Amino acid sequence: MATVNLTAERLRELLHYDQYSGAFTYKVKRGIRKPGDSAGSKMIRGNIAMGLEYKRYSAHRLAWLYMTGQ
Repeated sequence: MATVNLTAERLRELLHYDQYSGAFTYKVKRGIRKPGDSAGSKMIRGNIAMGLEYKRYSAHRLAWLYMTGQ
């Protein structure tokens, strides 16, 4: 399977980011998750991560991509 880089456009299609709370929520149904459900899981070190497009991402990196497009 070819590696697909997650773009800001694709991220914004899948998730909503609240810049004030730092929370991500789903915009579309993904498996058992429905729109409005919170996205991400707390990892052992305390950071939040989530899987998108067959890859795991740290929430702070996704927040940067969501807000800046880079």
